[in-house]
Amino acid sequence: MISVVIPSYNDAEGAFLTAASARVQLESLNVPFEIIVVGDGPNPPQPPFPAKLLLGHYGTPQAARHAGILASKGEYIFCLDSHVICSQGFFSDAITQLWALEVGLVFPSMALYKPEEKTYGYSIEWDKGWGLKQGFTAPKKDRPYPIAVASHGAFGIKRKAYLETGGYSLGQKGCGGEELFLNLKFWMLGWSCMMLPYHYHWHYIDKGRLQEKILRTRPSNLIFASYVLAGGKYFERVCAAYPNFGFSPETLLLAEKEREQIVVNLFGGDLDKLFTYWNALGVQF
Repeated sequence: MISVVIPSYNDAEGAFLTAASARVQLESLNVPFEIIVVGDGPNPPQPPFPAKLLLGHYGTPQAARHAGILASKGEYIFCLDSHVICSQGFFSDAITQLWALEVGLVFPSMALYKPEEKTYGYSIEWDKGWGLKQGFTAPKKDRPYPIAVASHGAFGIKRKAYLETGGYSLGQKGCGGEELFLNLKFWMLGWSCMMLPYHYHWHYIDKGRLQEKILRTRPSNLIFASYVLAGGKYFERVCAAYPNFGFSPETLLLAEKEREQIVVNLFGGDLDKLFTYWNALGVQF
């Protein structure tokens, strides 16, 4: 069984097109599949619709994806934003990568407005506020390779890996920062993240709406991520970069609980050890 989860916030038309385009590809594979659209906001999708509808008040894209993943049945799950179309063959090729025991997340590159201008993951300002430093505009290889972080507009995920790690944190609010959190969490807990350089997804972005959301919530989400996944000097640097942001005592308790899982696993919660491991693998970060 293959599951596709599409979070949608006030974007019924985009969700319809994303679901329909995914359905066209999945029908050609001759395997069982399901498509779940997780509708949020005052304008959720309504029947008739080319997918199952899961309607509620989720508040964040990661919370909507999380709900859809838990409601799905597939061993392999694909999360697509509600304004995304994937290149032909992405689903089957991503599953081929997810068969590997250690692979937990698989990404295509991202095209925004021009097919010749794609992004193959990002480097991060690790010594500052953990913002995106630059996008990689050319693939490192012509075959799948490990990456640090990429856009979460489209990706494949192994159900076993998501459930074992706990997936997204509902301690993060609003939009932005969840990509870095989930990718790092997977690496810290022994699951690798892969780029499929010969695939891409078209990703339409309403720049004004996205920018407004990110300005309000992304700094707090990055502070949360640095606490859970690194602590120490990295947490202090991110806090210093965003002096007007933080999180509530309730969110701090949740962060402490998630940190406990990180420190007893592969790298002991030490981000520098992960960096050493990435250098050995040739991961760009």
